[in-house]
Amino acid sequence: IGVGTVAPIAKLHISSSSPVPLLRIDATEQDTNKPILFVTGSGIVAIGTDSPRTDSGDTNRLHVMGESGADQGINPAVNSVLVLENNDHVGMNFISPNNRSNMIIFGDADVANKAYFRYIHGSAITNPIDRFSFDGTFGEEVMTIARAGDSVNIGQYNANHYLTNKASLHISSSAVGVDQGGPVLLRIDHADQPLGEPILFVTGSKKVGIGT
Repeated sequence: IGVGTVAPIAKLHISSSSPVPLLRIDATEQDTNKPILFVTGSGIVAIGTDSPRTDSGDTNRLHVMGESGADQGINPAVNSVLVLENNDHVGMNFISPNNRSNMIIFGDADVANKAYFRYIHGSAITNPIDRFSFDGTFGEEVMTIARAGDSVNIGQYNANHYLTNKASLHISSSAVGVDQGGPVLLRIDHADQPLGEPILFVTGSKKVGIGT
């Protein structure tokens, strides 16, 4: 069936041109008479609004308005492919079984899953600590934030001593950060420091340097 076209290429083909909308689906119970689903003639899909916004580069393709939402009167930032808006707090809710993790995945043209920001349920691994983690290619934690205990841990992935709530900040050395003398735990610099030497330097072999 073709609507707005004499040459449909799908079971249902709706064709339009901006500014005429392509599709609108309503319900009588919908708050403020906003549509459940709305598609503009320029290809922006909207949920809960008939006035979806896009950025100056016209990159947005989905604008979701909360049930109690209201347009805040501002266009999204450039390269915002997804826009979530509400008249109250706005959130994305990830729900998974207790033995799985929730994650946001980052990739590029070479690798689809190059890095992760994950929430890990403690029961999913040997160490029973619910935590947020920043990973490299899956299984390379570089930093974790414990859900309880106000603990931030930076260092070697999955080391036995690594995940701890005995310190607010725990840095564990590995062969990844290496300078003269072996693995490095900590380096603190300042742009005005003479000769480029660090203000504070701690090696993996327990040596502390000030100015070197």
